[in-house]
Amino acid sequence: MSDRYAVFVESNTTGTGGLFAEAATALGYRTALLARETGRYRPWLDRYDEVATLDTGNPAEVAGWCRSVGPDRVAGITSSSEYFVVVAARAAEELGLPHPSAEAVLRCRNKELSRRVLSTAGVAVPGWRLCTTVQQARAAAERRGGPVVVKPVDGSGSVGVRLCADPAECAGAAAELLAGGVNERGMPRIAGVLVEDFVDGPEVSVEVWNGRALVVVRKHLGSPPWFVEVGHDVEANLPDQLDAAVRGTAEQAVAALGIGWGPVHVELRLAADGPYVIEVNPRLAGGNIPRLVQLATGIDLIGQHLAQVVGEAVAPPVPAHRRAASIRFLLFDRAGRFRRVPAAPTGSDPRTVEVVARPRAGDHYRPRGDFTDRVGHVLSCAESPAVAVRVADAELRRLTAQFEWENS
Repeated sequence: MSDRYAVFVESNTTGTGGLFAEAATALGYRTALLARETGRYRPWLDRYDEVATLDTGNPAEVAGWCRSVGPDRVAGITSSSEYFVVVAARAAEELGLPHPSAEAVLRCRNKELSRRVLSTAGVAVPGWRLCTTVQQARAAAERRGGPVVVKPVDGSGSVGVRLCADPAECAGAAAELLAGGVNERGMPRIAGVLVEDFVDGPEVSVEVWNGRALVVVRKHLGSPPWFVEVGHDVEANLPDQLDAAVRGTAEQAVAALGIGWGPVHVELRLAADGPYVIEVNPRLAGGNIPRLVQLATGIDLIGQHLAQVVGEAVAPPVPAHRRAASIRFLLFDRAGRFRRVPAAPTGSDPRTVEVVARPRAGDHYRPRGDFTDRVGHVLSCAESPAVAVRVADAELRRLTAQFEWENS
């Protein structure tokens, strides 16, 4: 093993977070996790060779820690958490390590700024307005007419994103967001909220690598007014013409924002008049999408990303096979306490890859309308999209039925 480090600035806390360290180890590098609260990652701290506590919101502190381990001992810096991709890019830039443009990453993270850039480039995005007061948000909803979406300017994981049927609902949602000056990681939010047109239609994502669209993913969302992702299918299996339009729009968006290095996760809505870009995220997808991609195509997005981060020569990814994979997330639409949970859930179908349920008997559950509602998943892989979907849906029903609630 090399004595050089792959350094991770924080991590996402679900999905593929722990797999990043495994990928770096597989490449022969030592691993270091830098975090403000290391206990947040307790389930996979043993996957890192070194764990350090510092202010991960400060690129200079991250760069300083890297210098402290010795000259040339850090091979690369990255993050699997969207909240820290700007810090990782700036620290890598300061140290002369491989990195995406920090300014391009920042443009993506600021949803209002990214919409301005995309609109100027002719990329279809929902109509929007940046609002810094509740009164502005109400007025924006009144002018736009119909349902609108209210969201933080720099959020992630659907936190704080809400569909509002009328100006009064919009004002209430805006008031909640404007009252909180920090996000769930304790980092200052960009001031204001976005009020934007609701684009009605199916949602997909495009996983882009170095500016080129690789895979289109079909996304499944939970019940309004929230936008919780409750499942994904790889590939989306769109008609050829629509697939080409979606891929082309994603590539156009990435080029306009200048984020042509590494992975980008582009989310789009498919309206009657074509695809609209909803978000451009300068990172690998969450929600176990990289695992689905690997099962369905053989492309290891995490390994590919880590190799590029540490400066190894990386060939453009090419599918090794064509299968289908689906994930369905375990979540509930009620609050309460679990009386009985499955002890060691397993799949009943050989095409089930994984069944995970995190709750324990006695745990409280309260849905919040974001990714934290997801407390497990089932993952399937099959030769056709229809079969992968059918297996995942059936396994989720089976898993959900194994939970009992107190006083139910």
